[in-house]
Amino acid sequence: MPALTQEKVYSALANVKDPELQLNIHELGLIYEMSIVKRAVNIIMTLTTPNCPFSKTFIQSIKKELLAIPEIETIKLSLTFDPPWTINRLAPEIRDQLIGVDQAPDHLQN
Repeated sequence: MPALTQEKVYSALANVKDPELQLNIHELGLIYEMSIVKRAVNIIMTLTTPNCPFSKTFIQSIKKELLAIPEIETIKLSLTFDPPWTINRLAPEIRDQLIGVDQAPDHLQN
């Protein structure tokens, strides 16, 4: 069986998109940490807001995409809001394309 790599996991996660923005969770900077131990993937992630209406959808989609990879046997997914998500977590090219750094509200740029 081929080795499980972070690149393979991130490639699968690219299929999990925010339904409003149509950006994937990696581009949005929602993944804080990811580790692989044998056939287990451990992910610590956040959401753009603690009250995100898509939280269940994200979690279900992540598990679906990752379990489609034959090398993955188990997934541990943990949500954290420390530190809180800000636009600075966006991939730089996405941030500039969406809103431009100078136009973002101050409270989202910290």
